[in-house]
Amino acid sequence: MKYLSVTTVLNPFIDFSMVRPDVLTAASDRGTKVHHICLKVYAAGIPALSIPEDCKPYVESFKQWFDEWVDVVAGIEAEFIDKTFGIVGHIDLICRLIDGRIVIVDLKTPAVESPTWKAQLAAYRYLVNLYYEKNRLTYRISAANGCMSLRLKRNGRPAAATPYQYSNDDFAAFMSALNAYRYFKS
Repeated sequence: MKYLSVTTVLNPFIDFSMVRPDVLTAASDRGTKVHHICLKVYAAGIPALSIPEDCKPYVESFKQWFDEWVDVVAGIEAEFIDKTFGIVGHIDLICRLIDGRIVIVDLKTPAVESPTWKAQLAAYRYLVNLYYEKNRLTYRISAANGCMSLRLKRNGRPAAATPYQYSNDDFAAFMSALNAYRYFKS
């Protein structure tokens, strides 16, 4: 069975029509590199040999937040699948913060929050908690501030962490997007 990624389901609801294609491609490429350096290198404890100039401020923004807030890394770019709904999510970071909260962190490089982020993180929370329920683990992502978007700053300043309280409306919005995607794209 081919699983639909959470981000694929939500992509039709993101409008980039006002962004020139070359700018959008460059931003996407930079975002991919930034994710790799922040997660697969820095969060994993591997020294970065070189960082592209256009990525340095975003990586610095991540490092400041990570060093101040993260106590333990529990997962980096972990994949979670739900066979019932046929969805898959690739979670950027699951960690325990210094205040003891276990959170899902989704790295973002846009300057402005997208309305789809709440639905995306609600779906991620569902997937992570489903995994832990199936495996009879006591670890759960809290409904209160258990997910956050982490907007990395292009000027290297500290990242903006936006916590999301789980909302049935946010998950319902994701499920509606999933149903619409299947109806119109199948």
